[in-house]
This record gives sequence, C-alpha cells and structure tokens, in this order.
Amino acid sequence: MDKSQTNKSNPMLKLSGFIVDKRNLIFLIYIILTVFSVFSRN
Repeated sequence: MDKSQTNKSNPMLKLSGFIVDKRNLIFLIYIILTVFSVFSRN
C-alpha cells in the first residue's frame, strides 16, 4: 500500500470507528430528536 493512500483514508477510518463505537449514543440522540420534532409540530 502506498503511504499517500493510507494518509488519505486514515480520517475516514477514524470517523467510521468513532461511529461504530458511539452507535448506541447516536441512535438515542436520533430518537430524541425525532420525538421532539413530532411534539413541536403539534
């Protein structure tokens, strides 16, 4: 593998690893925002 390809994909790998680690937290925030938007519409 070329070193420039590794440096370009490294931020994406960090981001995807962060999303996988915080998957439940992101899912919970999404549910809270969805419920809030439903109540604020009414």
